[in-house]
Amino acid sequence: MDCAINPVKDSSDSETEYEQILREIGQTGERNIEVVPKGCMPVSEDLCKSGFMAPIENVTFPENALATCCKCKEGEACPYCVNEESCTEEEKDMFVTDLDCFEETIPAVGPSPSEPEPEPEPPSSSWKWYVLAALIIILGLIFVFI
Repeated sequence: MDCAINPVKDSSDSETEYEQILREIGQTGERNIEVVPKGCMPVSEDLCKSGFMAPIENVTFPENALATCCKCKEGEACPYCVNEESCTEEEKDMFVTDLDCFEETIPAVGPSPSEPEPEPEPPSSSWKWYVLAALIIILGLIFVFI
């Protein structure tokens, strides 16, 4: 599926780097990076502007590819576009997809993080055990010396 951000053809740096990588792994031609359905996983926007990345095992082309950033979801703001809220048609073609690329996030099951966990209560009679142990030692010493 065409879910990944592909190098911009007009950018000589991106195109050269991309072509070099393809040559190194033995792939040539105009074929785009391909990702399995639901292969784009949520990540920090520090890693990918779209907030989604396809890990190595989800990239089907080229072979031996690295993890790659995914396109933005259709209907959401896209930081790859000049105006994030309103992409041009050309930008939509390059940076936005309506395909089934994204893993559905399932909310975690369990106690909500706002609920503090109850702290175990310390034993209220622990001092009694120390007093009892001291009495036994004293009585034992008395019997030994008498």
